[in-house]
Amino acid sequence: MSCSSDVIVFRPGAVGDLIVARGACAAIRRRHPYASITIVARPDALRLLKSVTVAAEPLANEVFSVDDRRFAPLYLEQPADLPELNYAAAYVWMNDGAVFARNLRRAGAD
Repeated sequence: MSCSSDVIVFRPGAVGDLIVARGACAAIRRRHPYASITIVARPDALRLLKSVTVAAEPLANEVFSVDDRRFAPLYLEQPADLPELNYAAAYVWMNDGAVFARNLRRAGAD
């Protein structure tokens, strides 16, 4: 699913939170101009994410719901099995995301 330049962004907040975070997401796009960027957000924000552009480029190349089963183990304190996520960079915006961030690193995202 990825190469060394891929970036994943987890932003599971409400749509309003995502709108406020658009500037930060645009900065990520500018920092990684050649990367394939995947954003994981709440289902009600997916359509918005698909329509946002930065300098005529899509903000995200792929968008997934936080409800996607592949991400469920990342929320567990002691996951039995983690998905393989090979991303060069990962950005996480969530309250109390320490367990999630640790599992994300263990799954292969730096």
